[in-house]
Amino acid sequence: MSKQTTLTDFLSMYKPQDIIYPTAVARHCHLSLKETYKQLYDLCNKTQEIRSLYMIQCPICGAFANQTRYYSLNDVKGIDTEIYCEHCDNGFVCHTEKNIKVLFEKKEGKS
Repeated sequence: MSKQTTLTDFLSMYKPQDIIYPTAVARHCHLSLKETYKQLYDLCNKTQEIRSLYMIQCPICGAFANQTRYYSLNDVKGIDTEIYCEHCDNGFVCHTEKNIKVLFEKKEGKS
């Protein structure tokens, strides 16, 4: 029987500024994706260990269009120009509900 990884144990492997992918957390901690997001948001609100961030996903190739990290959804909503994906070179207009992925980041000094 394998030991289930706790969220705290799993997050302890991350270094400051590392991106935490909710799908990886769900897989390793044996949680549903919905429960994973709930626990990660709860951790954001209760501690200074992690924070949420937003990245733009290309609707054509599925990769993150660029490496820009947005820490406020308002910053992403302010993008009203066409975005070009660094990976596939296609342009697209960012739609918040379709192209924005919510991820998390390990904060400085919390390793």
